[in-house]
Amino acid sequence: MKEVVGVLRELTRSLGVIRALKLEDTSMTHALLGPLGGQPMGRITIHQSSEPGYFESFTCWIPSELVEDPRLKRGLTVVAVLEALALPDGRRVWFCDDFQLVG
Repeated sequence: MKEVVGVLRELTRSLGVIRALKLEDTSMTHALLGPLGGQPMGRITIHQSSEPGYFESFTCWIPSELVEDPRLKRGLTVVAVLEALALPDGRRVWFCDDFQLVG
């Protein structure tokens, strides 16, 4: 797990994970996706400053109900705990099941 503190730069409130990741839509794929396979998902991108003028970018999947908060918008500072998940095709993606608004 990795804690990220940064600025919310992108926000998609609802997105089909299977289609977005270009995976085969089977029951096995849904099972292998774990938390990504069985619920509606949104996607966010957080930019975390690493030193002046530089940042790291983290794009992660997040349960849709967490991104429905009307206060959530681009430009806010958030704290998120990310977990790396392995996809059936070997790629890895970030998953976030909790975050806090800082400002």
